Amino acid sequence: MLYATYIDATRDALAKVGVTADDALTLLVYAALDGLVLHQLVLNDVAASEKSLARLRQMLSRER
Repeated sequence: MLYATYIDATRDALAKVGVTADDALTLLVYAALDGLVLHQLVLNDVAASEKSLARLRQMLSRER
């Protein structure tokens, strides 16, 4: 299933930056990224997307 592949890729990416994510955190991060992609496609608001990604990175840095 393609969706499961995306979730696995999210978990792998988190592990590469030192975040050991359980299923809930992995799904939360995937959903946030998926939503930001949609937001960017629909509104084309690069500044808002970059600001949101920076905030997500900041939040995840606390999980290391």
